[in-house]
Amino acid sequence: MPNGTAMRTFNLSVFLTRALDVDGQWVGHCLDLDVISQGDSMRHAYDMTREAVELVILDDLNAGREPTLRSAPREEWEAATRVVQSAKPKLYTMSELFANEGHMHYALAPLMLGFEAVTSMHPAALQTIEAPLRAQAA
Repeated sequence: MPNGTAMRTFNLSVFLTRALDVDGQWVGHCLDLDVISQGDSMRHAYDMTREAVELVILDDLNAGREPTLRSAPREEWEAATRVVQSAKPKLYTMSELFANEGHMHYALAPLMLGFEAVTSMHPAALQTIEAPLRAQAA
């Protein structure tokens, strides 16, 4: 990879819920980055949230900001945790998840994104940001 570029992988989740105020709509919330979108179906909300997350990450990386420094408020995390803990978890593949949306009110779906982004940061400065993030992930 040439100087001035960095490959970053982000392992995130999207919390998908039926919209409470608009019938037939789903809301996707990437709590990790506090990015929210909506769609006409669970799949559509996931795709729209993924697109919004990609734009936020690219904008942050290209501006020299660390995307993982943003996060949803603690109350949002606590609310999602309560919902997940009260459920009977069931594992689905992504295609099964979207095929069964008629029987669901919420889901937690993985979102893994990789970017090769141009950065104005000096490579040594970039390493000082990435090293703690790698340690956190381990």
